[in-house]
Amino acid sequence: MLLLHLPYFCGSLFLITFVVWMSSMYAYRVNARRAADDPNKRNYHPAAIWFSLLWPLYLVIAIGSFIVTSLSYGLFLIVFAILLIAIRKPFLIEWVKRIMNKIGDKALESGSRIIRLFTKDWLYNT
Repeated sequence: MLLLHLPYFCGSLFLITFVVWMSSMYAYRVNARRAADDPNKRNYHPAAIWFSLLWPLYLVIAIGSFIVTSLSYGLFLIVFAILLIAIRKPFLIEWVKRIMNKIGDKALESGSRIIRLFTKDWLYNT
């Protein structure tokens, strides 16, 4: 049943790809004719025109990554809820506090080193 609509799908896919390709060629030509000091001029590579033919691949990758991301997020929510119910200890909160304290200590230490490096201890000699 799905194969009956395959010629229409392929034809429309070819038509959309052709329109996208022609649009990218036109945009490249218009951009190439702009003056060098024009603020709207972009530095497009000529090979970028051929990458516009790959838009169906980009679409499949985008949809696939969305599905994988949403499934992993849902799995994380389910596992996190089960762990909160099963363990009943605030292990995650304590772990986050410990990690945040380590990160904060390193950030404060590096910030203090930068300040001491640039002030050359004239600020601290009082």
